Amino acid sequence: MEDGERVTPEPPAAGAGQITLRSRSLALAGLCTGAALVVLDANVLNVAAPTIRRDMGGTPATLLWVIDSYTLTFAVLLLSSAALGDRLGGKKVFQAGLAVFGSASLAASIAPDPALLIASRALQGTGAALLAPASLALIATLYPQPTERARAVGMWAGVSGIGFAGGPVLGGVLVAAAGWRSVFVVNLPVTALAMWLVGRHLDRSPSRDERFDPVGQVLAGCAVALVVLGLVDTSTAGWSPTVLAILAAGVALLALFWFAEHLFERQGRPTLMAPSLLAGAAMRTSLGAAAAYNFALYGMLIAFSIVLQAQRHYSALQAGLAFLPLTVVGAATSGLLAGRLVARYTAARVLATGMLTSAGGALILASFGSHAPYWQAAAGFVVFGTGTGLSAPAMTAAVLTAAGPGQASRASGVLNAARQLGGAFGVALLGSLVAKDATHLPLAMVVAALGFVASGAAVLLWAGRSV
Repeated sequence: MEDGERVTPEPPAAGAGQITLRSRSLALAGLCTGAALVVLDANVLNVAAPTIRRDMGGTPATLLWVIDSYTLTFAVLLLSSAALGDRLGGKKVFQAGLAVFGSASLAASIAPDPALLIASRALQGTGAALLAPASLALIATLYPQPTERARAVGMWAGVSGIGFAGGPVLGGVLVAAAGWRSVFVVNLPVTALAMWLVGRHLDRSPSRDERFDPVGQVLAGCAVALVVLGLVDTSTAGWSPTVLAILAAGVALLALFWFAEHLFERQGRPTLMAPSLLAGAAMRTSLGAAAAYNFALYGMLIAFSIVLQAQRHYSALQAGLAFLPLTVVGAATSGLLAGRLVARYTAARVLATGMLTSAGGALILASFGSHAPYWQAAAGFVVFGTGTGLSAPAMTAAVLTAAGPGQASRASGVLNAARQLGGAFGVALLGSLVAKDATHLPLAMVVAALGFVASGAAVLLWAGRSV
């Protein structure tokens, strides 16, 4: 679920035309609250992770799994959850997502050891996967008129953006004020509020006979889990034969997944990710840029959270506040500038510009040594955030344009999945480099910069050919 997404609207729910303005507004508030929880918990725990490790113990890999178990389950279940919403009705699935998310937050807040905390985070990711696609589909049902729907989706996107941008700061404030468990406790009243608003003010939503792809779901889940496991294990075992074997098994399963999806599509069976949707260069390069974007962003956030606290001895609050230049500039660029530039210069050119700008920011951050002043990191965050602020709306516009009419909903789901998978891999690889040794920060940022450059160049090449 990301800023700027659009979905094909469901038919209006029974009684939707008679719902009062106040009830619609309160229902929208509930949907936006649930969406904000999803993106907030994707990064609110970054600044708390070092504190959790000090309290609970464990290896560097433990710290990374606390972060990545959420993103991993969110990513691999996202597309199946969208189909589940179509089959059972968006309201039921959204409420189920809130119940799972809230229960998992409670379990995480009282977890006595790292294993149960990691399991609770994975369960949170499952709830997030149920919430994310259902929230947009329900907005489309709640606001059938295009103009009203556009405003409602804009509000949803704005609240989601604020949730992501405020994650590190809120995490730092909560850890400083009440300890790391409060990061999970605060979810409980917010989840209850969203449940009440949606339950009371949203009509029952329609369902459709949507089929699932269980084979594709299992293959994709196992493949991604193995790749993340291998990357995380490099923080303790290095690039050992065991780690390489795990990575090779994950890649082999990814290849088998792709073969199975092609076969299922030819046979007319349901697919998790329709290969035909990815047939064009525009779609492939846009999704590649989306994955690279989250790879670098999520990886950078966890890497700097570790470095600022382990090497610079920042408190969790200081570390959260240190990210303000990134979040403020990124949000301002995305909200005030990116849309106008896309309208004037095309999504591809703005996306490429954003990716290459972020690469420059990553290189500035790579020079942030153990004795460098904070302003140097702040300058890198500003450049990095300017690039990501340009890229996020542009990549959404590029994917939806490449998908064409009638495929907006599925394209949005694939875009979300690509971004979350990129984020899971970024936390695993870049986080493992720094968790093993904080002096590896320059290498981690160079890897991030290379991802930005490669994807930006690919988008430029596609854009040049399409002119």
